[in-house]
Amino acid sequence: MKKFRLLVVAVMMLGMGVVYAQTTEKKTLRTEEYQAEVEVCVDCQVQPQAELTYYFLKEGKVEKSKGKVEGKVLHGKAKLFNEGMEPGAEELIMEGTFLKGLPHGELKHYVFGVLELVEMFDNGKLKKRMYYTPQSEGEGVEIDHTIEYLGYTPEGARVKVTYHTFASRIEGEGIEKEQNGELVHIFDGTYKRSYFYKEQEELKEEGTYRMNKRVGEWKTYYNDGVVGIRHYDDQGLLVSEKFLKNGQPFTGTVIDEIFNHRIRVGEYQVKEGVRNGLSKFGYRKEAYLKQVNYANGVPIDNYNDTHALRAFLKNRSIVKEANLKLQCDQRGGGLFIDKIQYTDKNEAIVYVHFRALSLKPYSSVFTGAPGANDAFAAIDIATQKVFPLKAAFNIELPPSFYPITFGEQISFQLVIDGLTPAHRFISIVEGDPLNSYIVKEDGTAQYLWGCYEVNVK
Repeated sequence: MKKFRLLVVAVMMLGMGVVYAQTTEKKTLRTEEYQAEVEVCVDCQVQPQAELTYYFLKEGKVEKSKGKVEGKVLHGKAKLFNEGMEPGAEELIMEGTFLKGLPHGELKHYVFGVLELVEMFDNGKLKKRMYYTPQSEGEGVEIDHTIEYLGYTPEGARVKVTYHTFASRIEGEGIEKEQNGELVHIFDGTYKRSYFYKEQEELKEEGTYRMNKRVGEWKTYYNDGVVGIRHYDDQGLLVSEKFLKNGQPFTGTVIDEIFNHRIRVGEYQVKEGVRNGLSKFGYRKEAYLKQVNYANGVPIDNYNDTHALRAFLKNRSIVKEANLKLQCDQRGGGLFIDKIQYTDKNEAIVYVHFRALSLKPYSSVFTGAPGANDAFAAIDIATQKVFPLKAAFNIELPPSFYPITFGEQISFQLVIDGLTPAHRFISIVEGDPLNSYIVKEDGTAQYLWGCYEVNVK
């Protein structure tokens, strides 16, 4: 047994010698953009793999390229920086460790010396990304969201995305794609939304997404052990809803709260597992802003939910449908058009989804009703003709609102009057599409919520 152990140790030492026996050389660089202290390999023989990105020195600069090497590869520690504001201080740009040109372990990225992104590599293969944001109060950074890489498919990288705040976490499997130079994450797989306070954590919602559409069974957890069971069709539209307690149909008042009971979402009167009586929404200052009367799970009052959408669709025929693939960009604040259906009533039904990636905690979502100044509208970019909102479904209208969590995604539908397949280059904007770029009094500027410059085929 002792001889066997010695043999194993000898083999391990020999293997380690093969891996790390290359000659390294320390380099100090100074360019117009940055300074650097790096270690490079003098005698590495690298056969680049097409799917991996290599870092190397070329003409006195650190360069990177996918699938090829054009200089001495980084091998060891590397640090890029600028001079800081204080004498002798450094403002980091990037730091990490490399093996034969490939990042290995943590590769940290900074903006103006503040940590923004940490990438985890295993011999050049990306395993995880952790994004950071400056803390809302005080110095330092806090984690914003993480992306774990599970594998690769023809559709894109399979990932698990987790969105963090001090009191919430959303986890969703999905697909990562590059669109218009930006990384976009499609929910596709299991999904969970949770809230926590100190050491107490509560699961609020779980279900399955298929290409950004809710499908199959979803569960929402309410106060006092009540569970809401909802089923969605392949188009992401709600089919059925029931409320259970201990596996049996519930009768009573369902209390809907989030952030560990610190924010009230609504309360719903339920009989034999379905809504019967008043459902109240938009809780603010100890009062509800909206209430809807239900009978046997169907709204009696006018309410722009999926029941209303299905009733709306019964009176018209779909003459053409256009499916869009993430053409919207980040100018519009995370709004994306999934498809557009054109009806025989000279109108278009625009199916959109919105993921809350730029809102602060305790934010809410709503939009203006048809005819309001802040209602959605479409514009034909070529002719500058504006088409008004005719109806909106599955999004709250004033005075009500929906409290949304960082990373949460909602889907809703907009009916645009007069928009036809002849209008191929359009924008969909909340507010005035002719004046969609707003400069505020403090000098900051932003685009109105929307989806800009979309080619519809």
